[in-house]
Amino acid sequence: MSYSVRDSVNHLVAYHQVLPKSVFSTRETPSVSFFGFAVPNVCYGHGWNSDRQVNIFSGDLGQVRQFTQAEREDQRQSNAAVIGGMATVLFAGLMACAIKQVRGDTKELAHAKAALKNLAFDVRNPQALTLQPILCKHIEILEAKCARARHIAVLAVAIFATAAAAFAGGMFAISWLITAATVSAVAIAAIGAFALVWHSDEETSLPLSMQQELRALAGW
Repeated sequence: MSYSVRDSVNHLVAYHQVLPKSVFSTRETPSVSFFGFAVPNVCYGHGWNSDRQVNIFSGDLGQVRQFTQAEREDQRQSNAAVIGGMATVLFAGLMACAIKQVRGDTKELAHAKAALKNLAFDVRNPQALTLQPILCKHIEILEAKCARARHIAVLAVAIFATAAAAFAGGMFAISWLITAATVSAVAIAAIGAFALVWHSDEETSLPLSMQQELRALAGW
């Protein structure tokens, strides 16, 4: 087997974690982890103070209503500042992870395409002909992973911007900015749910038949 074929086989075996046949039965199924975000429900409501005597005819009821409305607005701004600040810090880390994943998948895709291009010149090697469809499937999986990683990165950036807007609106008492951040958060959540369902059935590893061919090429 030529060096290029052996190098490609070893790289695919390591990337897809293809184990020898002797330990294949004991191989654990890889687990898939998802990022979960808990969005606390904030309810605003204030009860009547039993110690306060309200005289409807003297206009005290209108003053209490105005005071309650202002108190609710203050509470809304405080919650927006706290939740927005925490979400900004959290999604800053998620945004960094998503961008890093995009870079890694893009680099791996470029490596796979270069390997396939090198194998195309080795037409006399039967192992190279066997490896070519496996590499094509590997590239197809990587392209799907790159698209998924890009979508996650875009959503992470959008959520980070929304959280920062909510924090700024709460800190500087900008009601319209808090409302815009809330609407944006709901829209982003809907888009994220759509993307999750869209990418849920995509392949993340080589089929078993191709894994068996890799084990054969590796001499296992």
